[in-house]
Amino acid sequence: MKPIFIVCFLFLISCKTDTKILNISPEYELEISKHYENLNNGRINYLELIGLHKLKNGDNTFGKSKDNRITLEANVSEHIGNIIKKDSVLELKLDTDVKVTTKNDVIANNQILILDEYGNSNTFYHNSIYWQIITRSGDLYLRVWDKSNPYVTAFKGFKTYPLNKKYIVNGTFEYFETEKSEEIETKLGKNTTTSFIGKVTFRINGNEHSLDVGSNGFTMVSDETSGFETYGGGRYIYLELPKENGKVKIDFNKLYNPPCAFSDYTTCPLPTRQNIVPFKLEAGEKNKKH
Repeated sequence: MKPIFIVCFLFLISCKTDTKILNISPEYELEISKHYENLNNGRINYLELIGLHKLKNGDNTFGKSKDNRITLEANVSEHIGNIIKKDSVLELKLDTDVKVTTKNDVIANNQILILDEYGNSNTFYHNSIYWQIITRSGDLYLRVWDKSNPYVTAFKGFKTYPLNKKYIVNGTFEYFETEKSEEIETKLGKNTTTSFIGKVTFRINGNEHSLDVGSNGFTMVSDETSGFETYGGGRYIYLELPKENGKVKIDFNKLYNPPCAFSDYTTCPLPTRQNIVPFKLEAGEKNKKH
């Protein structure tokens, strides 16, 4: 899959305007290219998605046949099996003569599905697809990927704004005394609870703004380009946080699209009200594809 993304990187670089005008060094352009290369290494996971199906109590048969409760549009068996849901207990029953394996290529058998601390089951494989159970806002879903999904080879990357030093700013990060939990909206249309560890304050266009920051520096941002030139559900960026309250660099040229910009079968959190800035952040990824 790597050659696909090499093409993407070349597109990204080619979309930049004259670096002399923007006073951007070749070293910085290389840094940004590597930034998107690292992102794209994990984006195949989104491109391969072909389904997200909410499980109901009782039988959840799945396979290619339309008489299943969950029909999969892929090169799979007519009837793969059944996920029997009894409240929070899930039992997997596989159809006879259907080969399903685990991540370690071990033949899978009928079993009670155990969910981890995040509410996810083990991953199972059949032909070109793989799937697992995930938990979102208290509900259980069957999430399905297909390694042969044509979208993987058709997708050539998102366009980006020209690199601009204006959007590299110094900020001040301050940890909250206690981690703050907040209910936020998601792509699923259901709220979920997320945590914020602190706040970053910065000045741009002569005005002061702030953003709430999650663990590991994960930050969601929405601005006046959202829904127009950029993805409507906002964009993400990671900040390199100090160990204590102090200075932090914010490079908005590294703003990137959330998984929901790639697939309808994702469940992205959306930026909170305090992370909506009242100006155009003309930096980072756009919503237009190559």
